[in-house]
Amino acid sequence: MSCDLTLSRGRICNRGIGGLDEIYIFPYVQYADSQIVRTALTLTSFPATTIYRFYAIADPNFTDTEQEDDGGKSYKEALSLTFPVLDSTNEFQKLIKMDYRMIVQDRNGIYRLLGAYKGGIFNNLKSETGGAKAEFSGYKIDWESTEELPALFIGDLASAGFTVSSDNFLQLEEDDLLLLEQNEFMILE
Repeated sequence: MSCDLTLSRGRICNRGIGGLDEIYIFPYVQYADSQIVRTALTLTSFPATTIYRFYAIADPNFTDTEQEDDGGKSYKEALSLTFPVLDSTNEFQKLIKMDYRMIVQDRNGIYRLLGAYKGGIFNNLKSETGGAKAEFSGYKIDWESTEELPALFIGDLASAGFTVSSDNFLQLEEDDLLLLEQNEFMILE
């Protein structure tokens, strides 16, 4: 069995800066695979969708890990988010009630679509105080998805079909509102 490589990879100047600049969230809607148009691993067209900026203070972390099992290869996409300050007005439990897709922009300006075909779930919600004054006190939550392809690259959000909402809330399945920017209910920035 042979594997033909069609592109070479030359020496690249290390411009890679770690971390994420922006995170966008939007509810998972099941679309036919033909409605999610891509060229190789670059998303070229997605059904018209409004996305919501999701602010996290402590450095969010995204990983896309190839795994192989009896069913073949798959990719586990994982996003870890940290929100400082414990308070009684948080609404993080609302996130666990439904599936979402995520878009991340890394500090190199590259956008990726997470959960493109199957969506993903929030889990592992933790609130912690830390043991010492200098340790973290706040909330941690993880989002994960398993896809047949790695997270798709997006050249331009608007031309791919995404509109960034100017509203500061995301309507949930049960008509609850999840506030996404500084507000009296939930402070994420």
